[in-house]
Amino acid sequence: MSTNTEIITTNQSQSLAELAAAELAAEVTSEDLALPRLYVGQPGSEQVQADRVPLGSLYLAVDKDDPEPIAVYEQGGPGLLIHMLAMKKVWCFTDEGGSFRVVAENSPGLTADYDYQRGYQMILCLPTFDRELPVSALFKSTAIPTGKKIITAITKSKAAPWESAFELTTVPRSNQKGRWHMPVATTVKPVAKNVKAAAALAELIGVGRPKEVAKPEPDDEPIPY
Repeated sequence: MSTNTEIITTNQSQSLAELAAAELAAEVTSEDLALPRLYVGQPGSEQVQADRVPLGSLYLAVDKDDPEPIAVYEQGGPGLLIHMLAMKKVWCFTDEGGSFRVVAENSPGLTADYDYQRGYQMILCLPTFDRELPVSALFKSTAIPTGKKIITAITKSKAAPWESAFELTTVPRSNQKGRWHMPVATTVKPVAKNVKAAAALAELIGVGRPKEVAKPEPDDEPIPY
């Protein structure tokens, strides 16, 4: 009898845990997660200068000062496979204190005081690295053409964004202002298991999930993300 009671209790506990997990998942979107960011290893990058990642690599880090970045692509090696889950257009600028800021396109705090540059903030799935880890990537400045190429290919496909696949690599570039490495996207044939994994990740982070949008208060400040 006691054994049955323990089994019932365990099952009830599992059901409660599953219910709690489902309720949390229903509330969570990509904006609620601390996503690792995808960076390019540039000549002036502290991570490159500290020999933590190779020049021209693509690496993941919590921020640019992360002491343990992870290189997910190195020049000469296979490209980094990506599936885009979501995208939003943003404005990038440097504030009066010299800090780099990213704000939503329709942010109420935009003024004519700064030199705003277009950016594309993407949430990616990297199926050959970690299928369950959403990654944030900001395509700005010299990476804008690559961002546009990804968006154009997905738009022309007329399918869910994660059904398109790309390989990211980098190429060196230079002009009178200096040297840098530019990300390059190549369209590749999607693999069914990777598309399925990307779709599951999109569902997990709430892509396309209907949600209520609160009206901003008059004194709300733009929130960078």
